[in-house]
Amino acid sequence: MRSLEANKKPLSTSTIVVASKPLRFGNELTAAQLQEVEWPAKSLPVGAFAKISDILNGGKRASC
Repeated sequence: MRSLEANKKPLSTSTIVVASKPLRFGNELTAAQLQEVEWPAKSLPVGAFAKISDILNGGKRASC
């Protein structure tokens, strides 16, 4: 088991913004509803935001 841990390659990650609680369609987003998390760089969703401020400065609304 130790040799498996030693041979693991470090995972390259980036930061994305996700909802920290369920959102209602059409509600204006606030910083309290969002959080920044590490995400595998090879699996970044198209159009993902990297910082909460990127979303809040644009006045985004929940659309999912």
